[in-house]
Amino acid sequence: MCQRNWRQYTASLVQRGSLSFFLNPDLIAYLKEAQRPEGRNGRPSYTLHVTLIMLYMKVSFQLSYRACEGMARSMFEPHGVKVPSYVTLCRRITELTDHLAALSNRRPETVLVDSSGFKVLGEGEWKSKIHGRSYRRSWVKAHLAVYSRSNEIVDLILTPGSASDAKIGLELLKRTSAATKRILGDGAYDCEGFRLLAYEKAIEVLVPPPTHATLREEAHLQARNDSVKIICALGGDKVAKRLWGKLTGYCHRVKVESAFSRLKRLFGERLFSRRFEAMNVELWLKAQLSNLWLKWATSKGF
Repeated sequence: MCQRNWRQYTASLVQRGSLSFFLNPDLIAYLKEAQRPEGRNGRPSYTLHVTLIMLYMKVSFQLSYRACEGMARSMFEPHGVKVPSYVTLCRRITELTDHLAALSNRRPETVLVDSSGFKVLGEGEWKSKIHGRSYRRSWVKAHLAVYSRSNEIVDLILTPGSASDAKIGLELLKRTSAATKRILGDGAYDCEGFRLLAYEKAIEVLVPPPTHATLREEAHLQARNDSVKIICALGGDKVAKRLWGKLTGYCHRVKVESAFSRLKRLFGERLFSRRFEAMNVELWLKAQLSNLWLKWATSKGF
């Protein structure tokens, strides 16, 4: 059983609210060096680095754009670093799409995939409970790939709420590293295209077949046939599927659900952005911070 280092875990929770992370002397020196030289016209007055740091602050402390500008001014301007206004910050968030760092440099052997919704428009649950739901309720869907051993988010795709899990699962599968040998997902990924691509990439697929599943002759469906045989031999009911999950390791798929729970508990279930490109940047930054804070809280790191 995993033993938690409570002293380090508590220190990591305290560190999340520390401003010293953003006031690192090396970071301040880098931001000053990256500022636009005097006399150069036609280029943005503020670098993307300053914009990115301010967005990290906004996401970390769940600030409004105006409050983020005020905090950044009080922190950076005494050190000679100019910060953009909230209008510039809001406008330039969409320009960061091609400048975001990778979520992880890991090459995971086992990947867990799943999806969940984040609210864009709509009232809270209390109003819905008392007065009923309105028509102006909309969500976007986030598709995550999580490293089974470290619980780290290694990939993320944001789509409209109506997107098919199986279709986006193909994109996640295409983006997996060559080191990936196993992928786990729920029943939404039990489609022939997903299993065929995994077979071509020599990746084992562990997805529970439906209750009415039958044996197939195709080579890329042999792993599915094995799952059907095991579940039928164990009784073919819900208890049999749970036993199959424990025997095959499918029970570890719950870790991707924990990753979604961590994102929503840390940063909320609602996105502050309204443009889709900005939503993608916002959720990517949240995933990066989630990975960082998870690393701080892990006694042995990754």
